[in-house]
Parts: sequence; C-alpha cells; structure tokens
Amino acid sequence: MKKILILVFVVGLTFGSIFLAKSMQESDASRKKALLQTAIENSLSTCYALEGFYPAKVDYLIDHYGIQADSTRYFIYYQTFGANIRPEVTVYRKGSSK
Repeated sequence: MKKILILVFVVGLTFGSIFLAKSMQESDASRKKALLQTAIENSLSTCYALEGFYPAKVDYLIDHYGIQADSTRYFIYYQTFGANIRPEVTVYRKGSSK
C-alpha cells in the first residue's frame, strides 16, 4: 500500500511540474508579445516627434529605431492611413490563437 501511495505522489508531482512549466512558458510568451507591442508603439511616437511622420511600413521602425521582431514567432499587423495619422498596430504570436 505504501508503494502505491509513493507512486501516486511521484506521478502527481511529475504532472504538476509539467503543468507549472507549461504555464510559466505561456506567461513568458505573452509578456514578450506585449513588450514588442509596446516597443513598436513607443517607436511610432518617437518617429513622429523627431521626423514629423508615421512610417508607411513597420520595417522602417525595425531599420531605424532598433525594434527587434522575431518574424518566426510574431506577425505584426501594421495598417497605415497616412503620414500624419497614427497607424494601427497589433502583434500576434504565430501558431497561437492569442
């Protein structure tokens, strides 16, 4: 009986550890996505303040303002409406519905 209880405890501990690790990984991925979104938004503000326009493509921010976006992990939706109207920007994780 003691061996069964120990086995149940070890199996439970293993599954608990796996669940915790997965949860922490998801939390980290969400945080990184939010940081990229914030970096792009801040770069847009800086670009408009310094140069007087919003760039037509997000690539301009990547090239001139140090944005580091991993294209294998993130898709950046960047919709412009004109040089003086702030673009709509949304960052999506690839392979995720979030």
